[in-house]
Amino acid sequence: MGDLRFNEWQAVDGTPVLRFNAGELQVWNGAEWGPAGLGSAQVSGTTGSPTVTTDGDDTIYTFTGSGSITFSKKGLCDLLVIGGGGAGGMFFGGGGGAGGHLYIQDAFLPEGSNTVVIGAGGTGVASTSNSYPTGSYGDNGLSSRVGSYFSPGGAGGAGGMYWISTNGVVGRPGQNGASGSGAGGYVNGGSYGGGDGVATLGFGGGSNQNRAGGGGGGASAAGQNATSSNAGDGGNGLANSITGASVTRAGGGGGAGQSSDGSGGSGGGGTGTTAADGTANTGGGGGGRELISTSGGGGGNGGSGIVIVRIKG
Repeated sequence: MGDLRFNEWQAVDGTPVLRFNAGELQVWNGAEWGPAGLGSAQVSGTTGSPTVTTDGDDTIYTFTGSGSITFSKKGLCDLLVIGGGGAGGMFFGGGGGAGGHLYIQDAFLPEGSNTVVIGAGGTGVASTSNSYPTGSYGDNGLSSRVGSYFSPGGAGGAGGMYWISTNGVVGRPGQNGASGSGAGGYVNGGSYGGGDGVATLGFGGGSNQNRAGGGGGGASAAGQNATSSNAGDGGNGLANSITGASVTRAGGGGGAGQSSDGSGGSGGGGTGTTAADGTANTGGGGGGRELISTSGGGGGNGGSGIVIVRIKG
């Protein structure tokens, strides 16, 4: 009797279980065929000069600038992808929202080159005089990605709307983003809430008050609401140990207030009033600014994002 060769295995009831397809063993998940028994992806090269470290038998590639990672063998790896943080607003400005914090264990990446993009942080809007008529929002942060996995940027903080004729400031709502931004404060009315975040990536921003902006949302907590003329703190970021050491990233920016500033959230968020920038490669939101700086400074810039790929040994 000759050899018996099977291309597909089925359960007793006829449900597909395993098959060979073009030399690859595949498993039926109830909806479609997929690779069976995938191991770790194998890296054959990179561009963009990532930092390469090890933790036990695992190898970690940390990208702080855009580039690519090429796999000679498709497979699984752990990924951390953080978008750029939003900039803070001005005129009792709200804090910028943190970039999205995306962490996936056993993510699949295909054979060949996978593009890596590091999202820039948003830029704070600047003006050199009190003729700035409408206030503005800080710029949103930009998305980071590796292959088909991406994480959006944080929302730019709201600035109060300044009216020359009455020398007054009217509040503005926060914006939506991976993490929402804080609302801009007011003198002549306009009570608003902060913007919304994206579930699993970040939290919402805080509401405004008289002469105070709300804090920007972070990866693990919402931005705080302003109280009286005291600005709200930025929401805290999220700790992650993909590199082998625990590091907190993606904190929201603090709002700006007349009586007190909002602190930046842990994980790179900038402090308000002084309009501190979010920390580079953390996705931290920028801090708000209280009034116009004669030197033209706007709200704090958001921190750039980061991409980390961990290959299991």
